[in-house]
Amino acid sequence: MKIDYKKLQTLDLAVFSGKGLINIVNKASLIGWNKIFSTDVATHLGLVVEWKGQYFIAETSLGGLQLNSIEKYLHKSGRNWLIDIIRHPVYDDKQKREDAERRIAIDLQNEIKYDWKGFFGVFISLFGGRFVEDSDSYYCSEYCYRIMKPDVCDDFPDYFEIIVPPDDFYRLESFKSTGALLNE
Repeated sequence: MKIDYKKLQTLDLAVFSGKGLINIVNKASLIGWNKIFSTDVATHLGLVVEWKGQYFIAETSLGGLQLNSIEKYLHKSGRNWLIDIIRHPVYDDKQKREDAERRIAIDLQNEIKYDWKGFFGVFISLFGGRFVEDSDSYYCSEYCYRIMKPDVCDDFPDYFEIIVPPDDFYRLESFKSTGALLNE
């Protein structure tokens, strides 16, 4: 897999699928057991940011909010790999991109934590457990929603205030593929 970097811009949404326990739990709890081995179900999301002429993925993961090289996700041999890069048309506006990128920079300085309670709360709720929200930390798609909500609020379903399934986010009609991800 390769990326056409000329088609990328800040605030594109990087969409991942993957394998491993966390991805299986994610697929089972949000999509269903019959999709746990599907490679086209979104299990992780991140935001494309540009820093010093290079593109990175701003994402919340085990260590909290971090920037990771986009190249890290180009091979299916890892835990997560890119399946698409999508964009909301509101981010064709350079000022909106810059404002959102500033929000990410502030969050990086504030060391946003990963929301384990929210992630496992979704899974536990399937078995009758109580979902507990942590408003000071975010799982991947919840963080993307937090950053994009000021600009895209009318396009998000109401239930995103409670739970933000990565695959539901990926399938929102207002987001379109950038064509930046190329199969070799």
